[in-house]
Amino acid sequence: MKGPLMGGIAALAAVTLVALFLFPSLLPAGLLGNDDGKGGAYGSDIARPRNISPSAESTVFGPNVTLVWTTVTGADSYSIMIAVPGTTVAALNLTSANSSHALNGLLPNGEYLWSVRAMRDNVYGPPSEVTAFSMRTTLDRPVMISPSDGSIHINSVPTLRWGSVLDALDYRLQIARDNDFADLLADVRLEGTSYRPTFAMEDDAVYSWRVSAHNGDAWSPWSVVRQFSHDHFLAAPVPLAPAAGSIVDDRQVNLTWSTVDGAAGYRLQVSASEDFAIKVADAEVAEPWYVMPSELDSGASYFWRVQAVSSATRSSWSGAVTFTVAQEAFSFSYSWHYNGRQQWLNGSAPGSDYYRLSGLPRTYDYASYVTDNDPTVIAVATYLKAQADGKRYDPASYILSFVQSLEYTSDFDTKGKVEYPRYPVETLVDGGGDCEDTAALFASLVQCPAVGIDAVLLMYTKESESGHMAVGIEGDHYGTYYVYNGRNYFYCETTGEGFRIGMFPQELQGHTVEVLPC
Repeated sequence: MKGPLMGGIAALAAVTLVALFLFPSLLPAGLLGNDDGKGGAYGSDIARPRNISPSAESTVFGPNVTLVWTTVTGADSYSIMIAVPGTTVAALNLTSANSSHALNGLLPNGEYLWSVRAMRDNVYGPPSEVTAFSMRTTLDRPVMISPSDGSIHINSVPTLRWGSVLDALDYRLQIARDNDFADLLADVRLEGTSYRPTFAMEDDAVYSWRVSAHNGDAWSPWSVVRQFSHDHFLAAPVPLAPAAGSIVDDRQVNLTWSTVDGAAGYRLQVSASEDFAIKVADAEVAEPWYVMPSELDSGASYFWRVQAVSSATRSSWSGAVTFTVAQEAFSFSYSWHYNGRQQWLNGSAPGSDYYRLSGLPRTYDYASYVTDNDPTVIAVATYLKAQADGKRYDPASYILSFVQSLEYTSDFDTKGKVEYPRYPVETLVDGGGDCEDTAALFASLVQCPAVGIDAVLLMYTKESESGHMAVGIEGDHYGTYYVYNGRNYFYCETTGEGFRIGMFPQELQGHTVEVLPC
């Protein structure tokens, strides 16, 4: 117990305890450890100890407590007094050779006061301040709330609940097939006061459960034992297709799930929202499959779930599974400036190509992302080459200016991953990317048959700094270039506007470069 009441008791009892230390002649001889019963003044050169643990008004949980105080220089031993508030007789009067003393199992539940003084050559020093503390060797038994004893749960797993126990930090819960708890099915530690069993339950089986409260080394007695059972259990079906996160090409979607023993049929729901507030489909069928009667929206995402049905009951719903209907085509539109004039590019990519590429696993073989034979890449390169030729621009410089105009986006912002190299079609549809994405796009555009300029990837690394990716192109240019297989490849920066071919960023000075043929 803490607060004003404990503080008042401690103050009253402290007077008694200090008085016993100050005037040992008030007690029978020997009651204060090494006291000879003759009284006498304290040693003036013996320091007063300071109580460390247990601290004032603290509670010790468990049967064991160790008193700890500061060491007094020159002390031969220490005299310890432990009293019960409101009494004039010490509960314990002990002597210790060092500045701590373990009281293992000596004190029952209750409130106590303690003080200590140093001794040297049978002379006592002044006592420490009196410190009040409580012992809680056990906690109260938890009170069971639900389910009621002997309850039967039709096709449901009950949530076990009990009342909170004063001073409990957590609880231990056991579930067994027998009242002796020899055949345990669950033995768990929980911070809360409820638990829903996760093991597979059997029809008509009876289960026993109990709870104990815990704090430190203190445990409560086990609660009373309660029992529950269930019947007519139907398992929830398992959704099979479309799988979670999948892309469905056909808008006439066929949903399938696992069969459930004992089920007479199934109920299926499809919704555009995870809470199923507005349902696209809500049907009961006899077979473990369902074909959507109408087409779903292209590019939209949907959620679906299913439950088993019998004449007696229904199963719980399966987990909600989401899928996306593939978009037939993704349009993209860009504008940028070249030679002081605004330029435009409009195009589209087939949805099937975009979804196929997005679904491929990512690797760090960056050259593999250069796809100069992709139909969308060829169409964009052909348009840009024609624009450059018609306006008498250098094709490579014109295409580079287009790529530099794309928005720089980190992988985390767009794909939710730390590193996510994109294929050129992804970069065009997503509206941008980081250095390896725009480098792969530029290399693909200049290397495709419509342009026909040989390119390599340039990968820059430096210890303790992030890397960088650029492109080298063969041709008649000025500035920084690299010789690879006897041919000159001029540096092309794809992530910053205004960088001409051959212009090298100063921040890459000191980096190691690796040429990646593509």
